[in-house]
Amino acid sequence: MGLATLALLVGSGCRRDPDTLEPDGRIDLGSGDVAALNFAYAIEQIETAFFEQVLN
Repeated sequence: MGLATLALLVGSGCRRDPDTLEPDGRIDLGSGDVAALNFAYAIEQIETAFFEQVLN
């Protein structure tokens, strides 16, 4: 799988309407491969935010 394909899958899988927040506060990441990609993307975003705070 090429990098462009991976970026397309992650990008398309991560777009969510604000109304997809579950009543108990959880966020639906999808299922199967899309859920795994969405989870990995979320972890990367958290990691980036963490290191930005540490370094600044």
